[in-house]
Amino acid sequence: MKKYLFILAILTFAMKGFSQEFSMTTIEQTPDNLIVHYDLLDTTKNRAYTVYLYLLTDSTIAPVKEVSGDVGLEVRPGVNNKIIWNAKKELGDNFRGSIQLEVRGKVYVPFIEFESFPENKELKRGKTYEFAWDGKSSSNILDFKLYKEEDLMAILPEVANTGDAKIQLPSSLKPGKYRFYVTDSRNKDQEVHSPIFIVKPKFPLFLKAIPLLAAGAVGYFLLSKENETSFDVEGPPEIPDNQ
Repeated sequence: MKKYLFILAILTFAMKGFSQEFSMTTIEQTPDNLIVHYDLLDTTKNRAYTVYLYLLTDSTIAPVKEVSGDVGLEVRPGVNNKIIWNAKKELGDNFRGSIQLEVRGKVYVPFIEFESFPENKELKRGKTYEFAWDGKSSSNILDFKLYKEEDLMAILPEVANTGDAKIQLPSSLKPGKYRFYVTDSRNKDQEVHSPIFIVKPKFPLFLKAIPLLAAGAVGYFLLSKENETSFDVEGPPEIPDNQ
């Protein structure tokens, strides 16, 4: 990919008071990526931020899509945080010219908060579970998307924001670590991620193995019976000569 001319034009960080500090340290360019290094310092313990990278044109401004690293929801403060943008994939090999980028951030305040969520607990696929949360609004609809790491696995039926819902986990899910991405259908900027939970098979593996073991036992029994009939049968005992 031929080089771009990158211009990082604007830094917008919504911070109140003097307990936070944001500074961009370096911009690194590789054949595929643009990497923004920044420091985000905060004296308040356990506070998180939303951080997004935007692409500006003459007529539009939109968040970049092919991005990873310390970006998105619940970004933790730290030194040498990184935003990694795959510009080659998003803009294409034939892009030429200059661009403008903007980093936007603010303190992360979830619009709903899950209550007693089964964090790191094992749930069974195909079963229905009840989830509850704070921040209900009966007039709003929530979109629940199920992710396995960064991969979208299922879009669940719409849920009314009444504070609780019964949700069935799809039977097609593979075992692994999952979480919900929840957005307000009226405001896509309102998004929260649930704690991670673990999906396991509906039936334990050893129970599935029992029929196979039984079939193997029957096969072994039949094979043994066949082997028994293949032996030579001895003739009748010899009758001794009369003395």
